[in-house]
Amino acid sequence: MSVYIVTYDLRSPGRNYDDLYAALKKYTHCHDLESVWFVDSQNSAATIRDHIKQSMDSNDGLFVGKLTQSWGSWSIQCAVWLNATARTW
Repeated sequence: MSVYIVTYDLRSPGRNYDDLYAALKKYTHCHDLESVWFVDSQNSAATIRDHIKQSMDSNDGLFVGKLTQSWGSWSIQCAVWLNATARTW
C-alpha cells in the first residue's frame, strides 16, 4: 500500500462536497486539513485521480501525489495516522 496526498479546490458554480467526500471515504483515509486528505491505496495516483474526479465539476482542481516517508507536519492529527500507516510502506 502507498499513501497519497489528495488536495482539491472546488470552484463556483457547483461546489458539491458531498459527492467528493463520498468518493474519498471509499479509501482508508485521514482528513483534518480543509482541502487535504491522505488516502492509503494500492492504486496509482492517476487511478485515484480518475476515480475522484468523477465526483467533481470540470472547473474544479485536483492534485494526487504519492507521499514518501520523508515528510514534516505541524499541528495536524493526521501525523499520528501517517506514522502508523508508514510502517506498512
